[in-house]
Amino acid sequence: IKDGGLETIIRFAGSDDDELRTAALHTLANIANEPSLRRMIVERGGLDPVLENLSAGQVVVLRGASSAIANLAEEQLNHPEMLEKGTVEKLIVLARKCKNDEVQ
Repeated sequence: IKDGGLETIIRFAGSDDDELRTAALHTLANIANEPSLRRMIVERGGLDPVLENLSAGQVVVLRGASSAIANLAEEQLNHPEMLEKGTVEKLIVLARKCKNDEVQ
């Protein structure tokens, strides 16, 4: 994480390669389970690719993105940036269109 790994994972979360993007989103969600890393992910630009993937068509991508958001939201310091970037609105749109229990 401290030697550039986090930035690489964030970059992969915006990849055009579906498998790489999916793996990166799930990795970000897992990393965000660690309270001390939640703020670091957002500070290093991890929120943007996660939010961009909320409109993906694949359930596995949506599951990774929504899990990452849920974990990042556990850090109160992330709330202002999440609100500013329209996270709540994007989650509402996702909840309306996706009926998969694992995503919701």
